[in-house]
Amino acid sequence: MWNILLHRAGPQDQAMRSELAGLVGTVWMWIEQASSAAADAYGETVRAEDAARLALTHRFLGALTAGGPPTAEHAHLAQALGFDPSGTFQAVCSPGEAWSEEDATALGKRMRRHRGVVLCAHRDNVLVGILQGVPAGDFLDALHGLRPHAPVGVGLAREGLTGAGVSLLDAREVLPAGGTGVASFEEDWLTAIVRPQTGRLAALLGPGGAAAREHPDLAETIRAFAAHGFSLTGTGRALHIHPNTVRYRLDRWQELTGWDVRTWAGLSASMVGLNLPRRPEP
Repeated sequence: MWNILLHRAGPQDQAMRSELAGLVGTVWMWIEQASSAAADAYGETVRAEDAARLALTHRFLGALTAGGPPTAEHAHLAQALGFDPSGTFQAVCSPGEAWSEEDATALGKRMRRHRGVVLCAHRDNVLVGILQGVPAGDFLDALHGLRPHAPVGVGLAREGLTGAGVSLLDAREVLPAGGTGVASFEEDWLTAIVRPQTGRLAALLGPGGAAAREHPDLAETIRAFAAHGFSLTGTGRALHIHPNTVRYRLDRWQELTGWDVRTWAGLSASMVGLNLPRRPEP
């Protein structure tokens, strides 16, 4: 711009060129003020858009958790956030105390590089992610890039807005009570469903908890036996012990609990009992 002004002044008009040189500071002040005003206006617009999206997000999450059939308003909220109301949704949850608002915002920004739609927000002391067209594994990678040890619960991928609400329930129910692992409803649904009944089931499953506390090697063997095809050899190989030692530990577990893990009743009681949170000592 400055070169254009000098060119128009012409090489012969030295007085004009000198006068223009004296105005350099003034012109740059004008440019700085205009740029600052534009930046402030842009920042205000972005903040207003973020606030509006956050309000829509909480209305949408409220609709998902309220229960009942989806309404036209729910569909409009989903569309306003970029979702296809009839598409596939998947929810992911992590304990809210592990996340600041800045972290949640950073997580949302990391996911913008992916195709699909991702919603991230705090809701009832839980960080909630609602995904559509984004693999849950990609979201977990981004999440653990910010908080490597944050516990996570992953719901099933489900169809439509009703499915979105159920997936959110999946993720919240399967969210580990402690630890640093990832629990998915697809694999851990049984424990998730019975966990709210821990107190009621204590009389039934209590022997397993007591035996596991007193004999952690037995509990380890039961888990390995279930994870390795109920094979004595496979379990022994995994634990670096002889198959006869595996057999002895299974028999000892049965003596202490009354549960034979070679049967469905004994195996299911053992696995549920081992995966339920411990009750506080009286």
